[in-house]
Amino acid sequence: PELLQTGTLTVAGTTALNGGSSAITLVNGANVFGGAMSLTGGDATVAANAPLTFGASTLTGSLIASAPGLLQTGALSVAGPSTLDSGTSAVTLANVGNTFGGALSLTGGDATIVAHTPLTFAASTLSGSLTASAPGLQQTGALSVAGTSTLNSGTSAITLTDAGNVFTGAVSLTSGDVLLNTSVPLVFAPSSAGGALRVSAPGIQQVGAVSVTGPATLGAGGADNAPPRPG
Repeated sequence: PELLQTGTLTVAGTTALNGGSSAITLVNGANVFGGAMSLTGGDATVAANAPLTFGASTLTGSLIASAPGLLQTGALSVAGPSTLDSGTSAVTLANVGNTFGGALSLTGGDATIVAHTPLTFAASTLSGSLTASAPGLQQTGALSVAGTSTLNSGTSAITLTDAGNVFTGAVSLTSGDVLLNTSVPLVFAPSSAGGALRVSAPGIQQVGAVSVTGPATLGAGGADNAPPRPG
């Protein structure tokens, strides 16, 4: 059965919520979950006014979570889309057992995301850095990252071709093939592509060596694509 609330929940210890295949809807912004929260259900929507730590959780639907800091102690398995909002705080979901079956939307400061299946980003905005590791990285919406980006797909492809992407800081890539588009100048940090590299940006530069096994196609739109020169 569905789990809902009409008043604030304050739990000092751990929380285990099982809605079967029904929804878990705890959207009171004053909620406090002091210990890890484990979720079993269909869709889950959770809000809190303190950092939220996920225990091992399995959802057959979507996940919407809002809290000033999102962390985990156990793997997350979400069949549908995930929308994670930590304001200006960090999103740190680094368990290698994570599975995000639908697109993942991030709002936060720094974000660290690890998954053992391909990861698809929905429209996301980070005021800090992005670190993502999964066997395949792709997107359905633009990524805006104010800090550095470290993207590791092993030998799988990184396909981030939304023309609205903004990578303000340097981007480090480890992958097979890479397709990458941005609407602002792109700066490479040390990167290694085991396949082909195709990049489109209004300016392409580097602060570290780039190793590409296959063909490289760099489209800078007439802008400078040389390494930055000392001031």
